[in-house]
Amino acid sequence: MKLSSVMYGMLRKTYVITGMGIVEGLFVNLIKSEGKWKSSEWESKKIFTTNKYLVDGEKIKISTEVLKKVPKFEMRMDLDSMIKKIESKKLLSINHSNYPMLKKLRDLRNRVHLQETKGKYDADFYNFSENEKVEMGKILYNILTIEIL
Repeated sequence: MKLSSVMYGMLRKTYVITGMGIVEGLFVNLIKSEGKWKSSEWESKKIFTTNKYLVDGEKIKISTEVLKKVPKFEMRMDLDSMIKKIESKKLLSINHSNYPMLKKLRDLRNRVHLQETKGKYDADFYNFSENEKVEMGKILYNILTIEIL
């Protein structure tokens, strides 16, 4: 079947977005199963902030946060912090060169939520190229076929 360039561009975009959703789901599962998910026993109750002061020519202010001890709860982790945690804790035995592309694909995935263009060539049609589709496929293959450490 022959698709128009616009339809093929839409399919590439969908492939990358769906692929990153799969990666994010796998990362949540991996981090939680390894006991590395961020948690806290402290809940913020109030933040006190002073007026601004000039110290050595710089504006400063002081903030004090009042915290209350509560039962332990899971904190929110976004995809960026999950990627950093998996990379720093070496939870996957994938090649280190995959992480920069994961971060680039994460940025592309985020464009769905936060669309900011910087010109006519900054549209999704140009940003979700064949290269990103191929890289997404490689990352999915690498993650889905490795042994977890």
